[in-house]
Amino acid sequence: MVIGPSGEVISDTLCESEGLLYHEVDIGQCVEPKQFHDVVGYYNRFDVFDLKVDRTRRAPVRFDAAVAPRLPAPDASGADEG
Repeated sequence: MVIGPSGEVISDTLCESEGLLYHEVDIGQCVEPKQFHDVVGYYNRFDVFDLKVDRTRRAPVRFDAAVAPRLPAPDASGADEG
């Protein structure tokens, strides 16, 4: 069977024999229901969801002098490489 965007069966049911079932579906009917359908339970919370875009120019890289680079720890076995 083919199920439409609002959940109703919109085609014949093919169950008594094998075959292919074809049906034309208007994808435009899917847009409005998807705008109101919240599949994960929190994304459509416009009272708590806010999108802000910071368009200020940023430097591609910033080096912080206060943070020292991490060096590898010395070999604890005391063995001299060499």
